[in-house]
Amino acid sequence: RPLRGAAPHAVLVAAVHCPPSGGPALLLTGSTKGVIRCYSLDFFDKGKELRGHTRAVLALVGHTPAEGGPLGGVDLALSASADNSVRVWDARAGACLLILAHRGMVH
Repeated sequence: RPLRGAAPHAVLVAAVHCPPSGGPALLLTGSTKGVIRCYSLDFFDKGKELRGHTRAVLALVGHTPAEGGPLGGVDLALSASADNSVRVWDARAGACLLILAHRGMVH
């Protein structure tokens, strides 16, 4: 069934992450304009838009660290971009937690 409130990206989607069985129930899409969208597969709703990249998002992965660690239980999204950075996001809160700069495009 269609996701509620899920308007399409206005530009090309360059990266998609679909969670494995048992992983965080977040579908991630990344656009050529640098915007990442999170969709909850538990509730079939559009979640947060993650903004910060200035060029295309080329790769995405979702991860939920085990409970008990410093980020335990947080749904993370990791993104690589043509803006020469990798970002680590709290996908549910929509906050960028860490930016790793590189000398060239990351994909």
